[in-house]
Amino acid sequence: IAAFIHDLERLAGLLDGGVSEAVYAEVVGHGEVWSARLMAAVLNQLGMEAAWLDARAFLRAERAAQPQVDEGLSYPLLQQLMAQHPNKRL
Repeated sequence: IAAFIHDLERLAGLLDGGVSEAVYAEVVGHGEVWSARLMAAVLNQLGMEAAWLDARAFLRAERAAQPQVDEGLSYPLLQQLMAQHPNKRL
């Protein structure tokens, strides 16, 4: 809950400065972050070891309306993160 409240406070601060394209993307992207956190929490509650990964830590994509993920850059970053959680669902 503390992380969720922290996110809300941070997003509220961003919105106080007006809604630019970057701020809009940040706010919309938090739905994905919160969904990943929630899924990991549910799996852990069910006794399945899980951790959530923030896709922003490993996905690299072009800046475009319909961006293409750069698999060559993204996959090695994902492998590094997966190695940190060898026995967990991600």
